[in-house]
Amino acid sequence: RDLRRQQFDRAPLPKTAAKLALLHLKTGKDSVALSFLESCREQQKLNDEGFALLARLYAKKGDLKKAEQCFQEANESNKSSEKLEYDHAVFMLATKNFDRATSMLDSLVAKYPENKNFETTRISVLMAKKDFNGVLRECNKSTAPIGLIAPLRGRALVALNRLAEAEAAYDTALSQKRDLRILLEYGNFLLRKMQKTEKATGIFQTVLKVNPTEPVANFGLASIALNAKDYQEARKRVESILSGKKPTPIAYLLLAQINFMEGKPQAALENCDKTLTALPGFEKALLLKALSYDRLGQLDKADEILTKLARSPSKDQEQLARTKRVLIAIKVKRKLYSDALKLAAELDPSGKAIDMNRIRFEIYALSRDFSKAEETLLSIKSAIKKNDFLVYQSWLSELRGDTLRAAAILESDLLTKKNALRWAMLHIKMGKTDDIINRLPKDSMTVNDWLRLASLTDIRKRYAVSAQIYKNALKLDEGNEIVLNNYAYAAMQSPGFNHDEVLKAVKKAYVTLSERPEVLQTYAEALNKCGKPAECIKLLKEKTTQVKQSANLLYQLGSAYEKTGDIRGAISSYKMALAFPESTPDWPSEVNRRDLMTRTEELTKKVDKK
Repeated sequence: RDLRRQQFDRAPLPKTAAKLALLHLKTGKDSVALSFLESCREQQKLNDEGFALLARLYAKKGDLKKAEQCFQEANESNKSSEKLEYDHAVFMLATKNFDRATSMLDSLVAKYPENKNFETTRISVLMAKKDFNGVLRECNKSTAPIGLIAPLRGRALVALNRLAEAEAAYDTALSQKRDLRILLEYGNFLLRKMQKTEKATGIFQTVLKVNPTEPVANFGLASIALNAKDYQEARKRVESILSGKKPTPIAYLLLAQINFMEGKPQAALENCDKTLTALPGFEKALLLKALSYDRLGQLDKADEILTKLARSPSKDQEQLARTKRVLIAIKVKRKLYSDALKLAAELDPSGKAIDMNRIRFEIYALSRDFSKAEETLLSIKSAIKKNDFLVYQSWLSELRGDTLRAAAILESDLLTKKNALRWAMLHIKMGKTDDIINRLPKDSMTVNDWLRLASLTDIRKRYAVSAQIYKNALKLDEGNEIVLNNYAYAAMQSPGFNHDEVLKAVKKAYVTLSERPEVLQTYAEALNKCGKPAECIKLLKEKTTQVKQSANLLYQLGSAYEKTGDIRGAISSYKMALAFPESTPDWPSEVNRRDLMTRTEELTKKVDKK
């Protein structure tokens, strides 16, 4: 730029003036460029390009009248030229004066038939007018190279939802010309419209070989990785975008999505705010911000954002409907049932949509308007699956407090896993755990299904049943250390448990999860209960820091000392355990605090007598 300035100062020629102004524009100095061009205009040092640049700057400021005056002045001083006429036509296109743009381009095509750029720009006017069939007609008549025409055809076919034809058009375009802009356009089309992620990945990677920091290609690959739950790859791509000179604010939104899906709602909130700082009112960022507040339990803030979104005018009716559905869920969580029903009425004024009546049924049931809930459920009975109807009926009975009837409703179809699991959970809640395992559809059960049931039996301290459930889970994943640990703990709560089996399970879990306090506790307890107190002492002496921070581990150590005859060691450990309140989460479940105090006093008296 400095060299151009020196050149212009020595010989102030119009051509040099235009080049210097363009350099100011490229470096973001619009006001400098505008001031310089106006000065050149007064000195009559502007050529066609200079006038076109000045017009562009006025248009950017929103002063279309002055922009048009620039073109008129250029026409008068230069008696028009091919380039100036074209720039004027493009300006008309940009300002949506489609008829005048078409007229100008028709004139240019007639005068300069050899310049196919005029022909393709005329087709672009039809595209801007959304006359997609007109675009296809003109493409068929065009004599421009196929590499120029095929992308236009592709865009029109996409707009008309003729996706297979659009894909063929893009393939044709790229066979003629490897244009990065077309590659990016094609990659996004394959990803967003065709869901052909493998082909889109190949195209984006081709672009990155030429330009490793290309943001659109990195966006595409980040989106693909995010959908595949490859958060590390997605984060890597987003960081590549953010490391650029002008990171787009949308990159922060993508980073927010990654954080949200990784279970980091606070980080997601922060990145949403970075997007919204640059793009206030951006709906997708606001929606994700509301979802993050929801995940953090800040329902009032989520409600506030979603309510504003639901009441603001939106051209995207599908997005507005999605927002209202999320808002309904928030209203229900806040127990604002009448508000939720009003939103449902907005989405379905006729009251006949099946999906909305499902939602209405749930709102009525949770608000304990059982007669309305039953009425709504019956209205959709013929339109939903029999299995869903039974689940809804059962849930309604459970809400009414009739757990026995809720289970009986589901018992008519225990071959369906969803029904069988709910039936088993209801029986566990009622304390009726006999034979539930044998009635479950074992062939379709997953590890997570078994663990859901085990968590309920653990809470109710039905450890014998828990052990059986964990055994079934281990048949599907025998090396799962968490399940091995949980099985060992549940199994040894019953008298006469298999010592070898429990020790084998907990040792295997401990090899991988030695730093997990709950696994160390299970191992120590197992060694004590299996008659290996010396091994328990040895184990816990290697974990001094963890032991001092755990009432359970101190108790296990004291118990092991007592069993080996080290009374002083037992007293010391028991006293340290008693320093913790009985409300401590890891207080040993099998011992009462008062009993432990009594036992410690008895052992102290024994030592004193000696």
